[in-house]
Amino acid sequence: YIVERQFIRRELYFAILNERAAGGPCLVASGRGGVSIEDVAAEYPDEIATIPLHHENGPSADDIEVFCDKLKIPHDNREEAADLVKNAFRCFK
Repeated sequence: YIVERQFIRRELYFAILNERAAGGPCLVASGRGGVSIEDVAAEYPDEIATIPLHHENGPSADDIEVFCDKLKIPHDNREEAADLVKNAFRCFK
């Protein structure tokens, strides 16, 4: 097949993981991508958001707003971002 080449405009990173320090699940996000998130955290610690989540209910509207602000997600795309985070939490749970 021959297909049109697509260029990545931005690389974002997010994960939901158990954070020992927070005592439960956290949403970890960075607008600097995630090929080597440990290097990003070491070099640009302010670029990493760690948002504690309720262990049963998952991300709240406020949690998702912080996530979207940190990743500079345009307001037009925030509903899709919210769905993505909520679905990821369902898989995590």
